[in-house]
Amino acid sequence: MAENNSVPKLYNTEETAALLHLSPRQVADARQAGRLGCVRLSGSAVRHTDAQIAAFIAARSVEAVQS
Repeated sequence: MAENNSVPKLYNTEETAALLHLSPRQVADARQAGRLGCVRLSGSAVRHTDAQIAAFIAARSVEAVQS
Protein backbone atom coordinates (compact mmCIF):
# COMPACT_ATOMS: atom_id res chain seq x y z
CA MET A 1 0.00 0.00 0.00
CA ALA A 2 1.35 3.45 -0.93
CA GLU A 3 2.13 5.88 1.85
CA ASN A 4 -0.05 8.97 2.01
CA ASN A 5 1.67 11.94 3.66
CA SER A 6 -1.18 14.34 2.92
CA VAL A 7 -3.20 13.91 6.11
CA PRO A 8 -5.09 17.17 6.63
CA LYS A 9 -4.66 19.24 9.79
CA LEU A 10 -7.65 18.85 12.08
CA TYR A 11 -8.96 21.75 14.17
CA ASN A 12 -11.04 21.34 17.30
CA THR A 13 -14.10 23.52 17.96
CA GLU A 14 -12.15 26.18 19.85
CA GLU A 15 -9.47 26.46 17.15
CA THR A 16 -12.12 26.62 14.42
CA ALA A 17 -13.98 29.32 16.35
CA ALA A 18 -10.79 31.39 16.62
CA LEU A 19 -10.10 31.04 12.88
CA LEU A 20 -13.65 32.12 12.01
CA HIS A 21 -13.89 34.82 14.71
CA LEU A 22 -16.94 33.07 16.14
CA SER A 23 -17.76 31.61 19.54
CA PRO A 24 -17.40 27.86 20.07
CA ARG A 25 -21.21 27.72 20.49
CA GLN A 26 -21.70 29.33 17.04
CA VAL A 27 -19.34 26.75 15.51
CA ALA A 28 -21.26 23.92 17.18
CA ASP A 29 -24.57 25.38 15.98
CA ALA A 30 -23.26 25.68 12.39
CA ARG A 31 -22.02 22.09 12.54
CA GLN A 32 -25.32 20.77 13.91
CA ALA A 33 -27.26 22.70 11.23
CA GLY A 34 -25.11 21.14 8.51
CA ARG A 35 -23.52 24.44 7.45
CA LEU A 36 -20.05 23.37 8.62
CA GLY A 37 -18.66 19.94 7.78
CA CYS A 38 -16.72 17.92 10.30
CA VAL A 39 -14.74 14.75 10.91
CA ARG A 40 -16.34 12.75 13.70
CA LEU A 41 -13.63 10.92 15.66
CA SER A 42 -16.01 9.52 18.26
CA GLY A 43 -19.46 10.29 19.61
CA SER A 44 -18.52 13.69 20.95
CA ALA A 45 -15.06 14.34 19.48
CA VAL A 46 -15.30 16.30 16.23
CA ARG A 47 -12.68 18.13 14.20
CA HIS A 48 -12.71 20.39 11.14
CA THR A 49 -10.35 20.43 8.15
CA ASP A 50 -9.02 23.44 6.26
CA ALA A 51 -11.24 22.44 3.33
CA GLN A 52 -14.37 22.32 5.49
CA ILE A 53 -13.59 25.71 7.01
CA ALA A 54 -12.89 27.18 3.55
CA ALA A 55 -16.19 25.76 2.22
CA PHE A 56 -18.04 27.34 5.15
CA ILE A 57 -16.48 30.72 4.36
CA ALA A 58 -17.13 30.38 0.62
CA ALA A 59 -20.78 29.53 1.19
CA ARG A 60 -21.23 32.75 3.13
CA SER A 61 -19.23 35.03 0.85
CA VAL A 62 -21.00 37.59 -1.28
CA GLU A 63 -19.51 39.58 -4.11
CA ALA A 64 -19.57 43.35 -3.96
CA VAL A 65 -22.05 45.01 -6.30
CA GLN A 66 -20.46 47.64 -8.51
CA SER A 67 -22.58 50.61 -9.44
